[in-house]
Amino acid sequence: MATELTLREALDLVRSYHTRIVRPFEKLGEVLETAFQTIEHDWPAAQQAVDRLTTELATLRAQHPDVAAAVKDAQTRVEAAHAEADAAERTSLERIQTAERLAEARETSLVRDFEHKGATLQRDFEARRDLLTAEISTLEAKKRDLDQALLALETHFTRRPT
Repeated sequence: MATELTLREALDLVRSYHTRIVRPFEKLGEVLETAFQTIEHDWPAAQQAVDRLTTELATLRAQHPDVAAAVKDAQTRVEAAHAEADAAERTSLERIQTAERLAEARETSLVRDFEHKGATLQRDFEARRDLLTAEISTLEAKKRDLDQALLALETHFTRRPT
């Protein structure tokens, strides 16, 4: 089956083909000429910019060893500072531990001394209490004896012979 086109349909197809495919390329020459002129006009400025950037890049590359050396030097100083800080920390920890041991020993010694003094005072107190209790008992016994003697004397003198 062959498709039969009318003249009108064929002309529409040719017009459509021309509009989509041929017409965009009609101005291609003008566009390319404008682009070429723009490139020719901007090329010297772009070349100067490239030359300037190349010079700056060379300067920066020349400075790079100095920066790298400075970074390496800074890293070395930081590592030395870290090592020094670690050593100081170890020394401080050792001093703290020594101080804690000394304080603990001193505290133990003080507790022992206070306990000994407390026990001694307790013994002295108990001995003194026992002594005073004995003295009080003796004095009370003497008082009883004196009270009895006074009573006897009073009885003897208050009784008159009749």
